[in-house]
Amino acid sequence: LSQPSGRRFVWRLISHCGVYRNPSHGEDTHRTSEAIGAQNVGRFILGEAISASPELYMKMETEGRTR
Repeated sequence: LSQPSGRRFVWRLISHCGVYRNPSHGEDTHRTSEAIGAQNVGRFILGEAISASPELYMKMETEGRTR
């Protein structure tokens, strides 16, 4: 998180995991289950990033949301 490229990578990974999206895919339970699993991984990474450095996490989030 101390490098801009690292923050971009972690932000893209968290975003790809759909941490901030609704995992529901209606009647498609397989896609919903897959999305929930991806969110679980993303939330783990998110928690690790926050634990490592709350300040740099906030910087990453600000940078990520402005892109």
